[in-house]
Amino acid sequence: MPRLFAIGAFAIYVYVERGDPHKAAHCHVRGKGVTTVVSIPMQVVLAGPDLPKQVRNELRSRMDEVMEAWERLNSDPDTEKTDE
Repeated sequence: MPRLFAIGAFAIYVYVERGDPHKAAHCHVRGKGVTTVVSIPMQVVLAGPDLPKQVRNELRSRMDEVMEAWERLNSDPDTEKTDE
């Protein structure tokens, strides 16, 4: 699972799907001992605690980057994927 970027003490990750495909595009925001799963591009919290405002704002400003990573890693289940 590649780390895309950091926002203060938080880091944004996108998992490489192995097995059943994801049902919805999402990213994982990890930091301060918690993980929050956020839908992309709508930024709805799917699991975990709400994110601090700074993290939400930065995530919103880089949503295209997050979505591109998710699509690259999860678009073709027949293609072997590697973490960067």
